[in-house]
Amino acid sequence: MIQNSEPWPYGKALTEAIQRSGLSKHAIGRRVGISSTRIKQLEDGYASGSDVPARPRTINVIRLASVLNMDLRQALTMAGKADEIPAGMTDGELWGHFNHLLIDPLEQVSDEDLLEEVRRRFGRNGGEES
Repeated sequence: MIQNSEPWPYGKALTEAIQRSGLSKHAIGRRVGISSTRIKQLEDGYASGSDVPARPRTINVIRLASVLNMDLRQALTMAGKADEIPAGMTDGELWGHFNHLLIDPLEQVSDEDLLEEVRRRFGRNGGEES
């Protein structure tokens, strides 16, 4: 595996934020929607056991920044996503711009509606075949 001897700035910042949070990578991954293995890859800057750069998805950088109280502009920039930052936005406006990516669609649905949708999709009614 050939890797750059310079630490990846985003990975270093991510590692520090994880340590400050006191949360496990598993707990962070659950909140963000990614695996603890993927978090480790983002810290290292490479996919496991390879020389392929990690290339984080913008949504994951934003969600990690939110969960870990990281500076969003700095996180996006260090992760190579500076082109995703609209020009002239304040930090507050930047969070507002990406807020829709932080909302879990399941939080907007009642338990009853969610169960009804599961029953509909799986063709079951109270454990009985429809």
